[in-house]
Amino acid sequence: MSADFWEDVSTTWAEAEQAGTEPAAADPPDLRLRRARLGRTGARIAITGQPGAGKSVLFDALVDRTGPAYQPPGQSHDREKHRLAVARGDQRRRSSVIVVPGQRSNNQAAAFDELLAAGAGPAGIIHVVCWGYNTAWNAGNRATMLDEIRAAGQPVNADTVRAWHRAGELADFRVLADKLATSGALDRLRWLVVAVAKCDLFWSDIAAAREYYIPVPGHPTADSPFGEVLRGLTADGKNDVQLAVLPISSYAAGHDFGVGLPKQPRQFDDAQTTAVRRQFFTVLGRYL
Repeated sequence: MSADFWEDVSTTWAEAEQAGTEPAAADPPDLRLRRARLGRTGARIAITGQPGAGKSVLFDALVDRTGPAYQPPGQSHDREKHRLAVARGDQRRRSSVIVVPGQRSNNQAAAFDELLAAGAGPAGIIHVVCWGYNTAWNAGNRATMLDEIRAAGQPVNADTVRAWHRAGELADFRVLADKLATSGALDRLRWLVVAVAKCDLFWSDIAAAREYYIPVPGHPTADSPFGEVLRGLTADGKNDVQLAVLPISSYAAGHDFGVGLPKQPRQFDDAQTTAVRRQFFTVLGRYL
C-alpha cells in the first residue's frame, strides 16, 4: 500500500515534468481562482514555507496577478489573509487563505496559533519550498549564512549558499510537521501540496529535486531527510491526507543570491512557465 501511495505521488510529479518538457501538450486547468472581498470564508487554506521561498508570489499566480507588468512583493513581515472565490466546472465555493510569514517572529507564532487553534486547523496546506533558491531578504541573515559557510571551511558559491538554505528549509518543515501533529490539526487536515517553486531556475536538475522531495516508493531507508519527514507526516498515505508534490514556476525570473555571486538565469520560456503552472492548478483543483 505504501509503495503505491508514493508511486502515485511520483506519477503526478512526472506529469508536471512532461508539461515543462512539452508545453504545447498541456491542457488548461478546469479551475478559476479570484480574490473575493465579501461573503463567507469557507474552507481554510494555509500557505507556509521559509522566507524568500515565494509564498506571496505563488498566491499572486493562483489569482492570475503575475502578468507582464507584475512586480514581485518584498518580504512579508505579517500574516496575509485573503478570501478566494473558487470555480471548478459548475462548482462554486469559497475559501479563506492565510499566508504564514516565513521568518521566526511573534507574527509567525501568532499566525500559527490562529491557524492551528484547538478544534480548528486548515483543510489544506500549500507548503512552498524552492531547492535552495530563497531570496535573501535580511542583511543579518546573509551575514550569518556567510559566516556559517566559511566556518565550515567551504567556499561561498551557488552550491554552498543553496545547501545552507535547504538546511533551513528542512528545519522549517520539521517544525511544521511537529506543530501539525502536536496541535491535533493533522487529524483534520484533508490535503497537503508541497509546491517546489522557482523550478524555472533548476529545470536541468529537476530529477535530483524530485528525488529529494518525494520519498522513495517501497524503500524508506533510501529517503532524503526531507522525504523522511514527509513520509512520517503522511504515514505512507494511511492517515487520509491527500498529497501532491509538484514543481511550479509562479513567476519566471533570474535569481540574485544576494551575496555578490553571478545572477542565475531562468531556464524556462513563457510557454514552459504557463504549462507547469497549469499542471499545478489542475492538481490543486482536485482538492479545492
